[in-house]
Amino acid sequence: RREREALRRKVEMYERRLDGETKITALDAAGGTSGLVEDHIGAIDTITSPRLQPATVTTPAAAAAGATEAGTPSKGPGSGDGDGDGSGNDSSSGTRIRSAAAELVRATEQPSSLLKIRQEDVFLEHNAGIGLAKFSATGDLIASYDDESILKVWAPDPASAAPQLKNELDYTVSAMAWDKKHMHLLYLADESGYIHTLNANSNMMSRELVVEKRHPWVQCLLAGSTGSTLALIGSSKPENASDVALQIWDAGASRMAASKRLPASSEASHGVCAALNHNDKMVALGLSSGYVRLIDTRSLDVVTTLKTRQRDLCAVDFSLDEDSLAVVTEVGGLTQWSLRKGGQMLAQSMLDIGAAAHGSNSGGGGYGIVPQDSRLDVDRVVFTPDKENVVVAPRSQCLVFNIDSAALTDTTRRHKDLVTCIDYAADKSLSASDDGTIRVACYRKV
Repeated sequence: RREREALRRKVEMYERRLDGETKITALDAAGGTSGLVEDHIGAIDTITSPRLQPATVTTPAAAAAGATEAGTPSKGPGSGDGDGDGSGNDSSSGTRIRSAAAELVRATEQPSSLLKIRQEDVFLEHNAGIGLAKFSATGDLIASYDDESILKVWAPDPASAAPQLKNELDYTVSAMAWDKKHMHLLYLADESGYIHTLNANSNMMSRELVVEKRHPWVQCLLAGSTGSTLALIGSSKPENASDVALQIWDAGASRMAASKRLPASSEASHGVCAALNHNDKMVALGLSSGYVRLIDTRSLDVVTTLKTRQRDLCAVDFSLDEDSLAVVTEVGGLTQWSLRKGGQMLAQSMLDIGAAAHGSNSGGGGYGIVPQDSRLDVDRVVFTPDKENVVVAPRSQCLVFNIDSAALTDTTRRHKDLVTCIDYAADKSLSASDDGTIRVACYRKV
């Protein structure tokens, strides 16, 4: 949508040029003042998205200068470049400009590439419903935990030499996360407030970290990308995020780096979602009441609070260039928010999860008409690593949507029962179900 608007502004600019207007206002390519990410993270490992490069505005003088440098003589006033001398060059040039611009606008109506499934496999690893399942950072291993407290670590690739582990635990796991630096380590949070570490190479389990006792219910567990950093969001009561605490752990040193109780929102919240940025310096914390807090993980200061006015948030993530945030609601509402322009909404769309989940092609999804059994939650929404697509599982299958266009690009096969959780790593997604199966889909861009 942002690209379409930029192209429409270009078309209007060209039309004004053809009408004899020569005053073109130069735009600031930097996009305004310094943003929140630069202020609180610093220019470390800066990621630039090729899709969001600022448009270059070229004035007639600059174009003439460039043509001269290239060895092409610049056209004078009588050459038909803007004077309208009746030579016929104005008409043909204007037609070409309008045609090219129209083609560019039409090209942005659909995503530049579609994420399609190239292979899909189903695995029967459990005899009970699966409550949690996570890919390792590379997607080579899957950790899955079922309703009978059986934890398995296994490889979806039958040719893999990785050890296959099975453990019967004497505690209930509420959250899990793989270490992204030491990829053989799996962290498990139990309902008593402890964090256990499983070494997938040796099948050795240790219990080293203790969650703050005032907030023992782990709502979300995130592993950092740059080191053995764990971000843990705990609440004082189960499924009640109106009183939460953010804890930052150094898992390598087995110590808590920082902890802070966050102020309760004005309205009770029954869920929380979170995402770390690429260098673990910032965490976005989304509450189902509609608030998103951006928090510096070094000082635990709340940098800003976005009032999205979207009820029942269930997923939040940074864009690839970290200029914006994408937020998904339980009914499939997708909004994007600028981190440079004071929390301004950039785009709003609707993922048609109701019609797609029930096999309808009628489209026209909207707020308030998504059936209760098709609503999303924090465990059934995941963004792809390139941040161009989002995968959701409203009922018994995964739906893949392009973020910019909200277009449905593909669907997985259905489970026999409802999907309980999904995940995505590398070029693969997984969906775990109450029927004890896990489906793994491999994707390609077309």
